[in-house]
Amino acid sequence: MPTDTKVNDLKINVLSEAQYEQIQSPSATELYLVPEVVDTTPTSGSTNPITSGGVYDALQNIPEQEQSDWNETDATDPAYIKNKPNLATVATSGSYNDLTNKPTLFSGNYNDLTNKPTIPTVPTHRTVNHEQITDSSFGDINLHDGFYFPNAVQDYDGNWYGAVVIGDQVWLGENLRTTHLADGTVINAGGNNTSSTIRYYYDNSSSNIPLEKRGYLYNWSSVMNGSSASDANPSGVQGVAPNGWHVPSVQEYDELFSYIGKQNRYIYSDNSSYVAKSLASTSYWSTNSSSGAVGNEQSKNNTTLFNAYPLGRYNSAFELTFTDAIFITTSAHTNGNPKGKYIKYTRSYVSQDVYGKAVGLSVRCVSDLTPLQFRDWYVKTYGTLQHKLDELPSMSGNSGKVLAVNGTETDVEWVRPVTVYSGSSEPSASLGEDGDIFILAS
Repeated sequence: MPTDTKVNDLKINVLSEAQYEQIQSPSATELYLVPEVVDTTPTSGSTNPITSGGVYDALQNIPEQEQSDWNETDATDPAYIKNKPNLATVATSGSYNDLTNKPTLFSGNYNDLTNKPTIPTVPTHRTVNHEQITDSSFGDINLHDGFYFPNAVQDYDGNWYGAVVIGDQVWLGENLRTTHLADGTVINAGGNNTSSTIRYYYDNSSSNIPLEKRGYLYNWSSVMNGSSASDANPSGVQGVAPNGWHVPSVQEYDELFSYIGKQNRYIYSDNSSYVAKSLASTSYWSTNSSSGAVGNEQSKNNTTLFNAYPLGRYNSAFELTFTDAIFITTSAHTNGNPKGKYIKYTRSYVSQDVYGKAVGLSVRCVSDLTPLQFRDWYVKTYGTLQHKLDELPSMSGNSGKVLAVNGTETDVEWVRPVTVYSGSSEPSASLGEDGDIFILAS
């Protein structure tokens, strides 16, 4: 046993020589004042979660954990975070709009640009009910109000047709008069009424109406050329029409009448349904004394330049000549027979009826292009807006008048350059030196 010794009141534990040697001996089985080492190696089959799996939750006296909340504003709440940095709104919203000092971005609108180049304009003007309207852009207002394109399209036979813009549509200004389909297929002339063979009919008895005004009357087979009936707008049926054109549906005619009905200069007595006079030709109709009827005051007809002539129909015989203008459509009744639109000399409005497939009726066509597209195509194709202008009828001797394409005298203007014709001489080439020429409805 060790002995105790005091040195300057400091108690020192003194080992004997034998005790010291025992500590130094590597074979000693017991060390003096060395703590006991506990063996924590898990034994086989041990179920202690600490020694076998290291499970934190199995410990005793685990310190309590707090869930901190960034958005907590109550300083007494354990979840409150102290000394948080002040973050900008965008740091948490992620929104571009929360940024400060954002650059000013271009709106994408040409009019919002600065230092825009000055674009020259070509002034044009026309008269509507003798009141001059000016447009500085050569744009839609002109194209949508009776622009007439002379000799705009040629059929397989070589016939030329004028085209007229009415609303958002471009119509042939004349009835179709071809004896061939666009692919050259012959359309049979005359014969008995039939619904299975393509036919056209020509009324020789009304020879006082020139062919270029009357056109031919076509049965359903020739009009459709194998296509199914269509009430779509556009119909999508070329049928007997020239390339780039199609036969219109009822919906397309209704669009035409609806547009006309909204233009006061085209309707009678401020009634939007009274559009027939604006479509009918100024001649060849039977007379009628009813106010607003097509057959009454015929000189006031045709303000749209549509030029609807009273050719009637062929139904084993020619009928309703001089009283009715009947136009076949691609739309069909539930019984499969075609629908048609007709103008009658005693009425102010346009009517609709159903006709047999063998009946011969007049055909009008609509361009596959919009008015603006058609204008661009016309200029690109013919290199001028004066295409074959020399074939137009001569000027009359009355100042400010010109013989319109339908052969009747109508107030018009020559446009681009802005020159109103006056005098009795023929229009000279100088009219076209500074620009293009249109003939406009008054």
